[in-house]
Amino acid sequence: MLTLCICDDSPEDTTQIRALADRFVQEHPELGLRTEFFSSPFDLLEHLDEKGGFDLYLLDILMPHMKGIELARRIRERGEPAELIFLTISREYALDAFEVDASGYLVGKNFSGRWWPPSTGWAEPKCLPSCSGPKLD
Repeated sequence: MLTLCICDDSPEDTTQIRALADRFVQEHPELGLRTEFFSSPFDLLEHLDEKGGFDLYLLDILMPHMKGIELARRIRERGEPAELIFLTISREYALDAFEVDASGYLVGKNFSGRWWPPSTGWAEPKCLPSCSGPKLD
C-alpha cells in the first residue's frame, strides 16, 4: 500500500488535489493508494509522531504559523526517505526546496496534468522508499 499525504490550508486547493488523487486511485486500483489530508502542519506533525510517515508528501508552501519548507525540514529531521513535492502560488521559496531534497516545486493554481498522474514509476512498490522520485515535466 502506498501512502500519500496532502497538507494545504486552502479548502479549494485541497478539493482540486483530492479530485486528482481520487482519479488516480480509480485508474490504478492495484496500487492501493491511501491518502490523508491535513489543513495544518501541526496536525500533520502530530500524526507523524503517533502513526508514522508517508511515501509521498504534497505540501503547500504558504500556510499560517509554519511554512511548507519548515514542515519539510521537520519531516526530513525525522529521517523520512519520502518524496516531497511543493504545490504553491509562490516562487519565493523554490531555492529552499533544494535544501530539503524536494522532488518537485510546482507554481500555479491548476495542477491537473502537471504532476498527476506521475510520469515515472514512483508509485511502483519496488521503487519506494528509496527511489529518486517522480520526474516532473
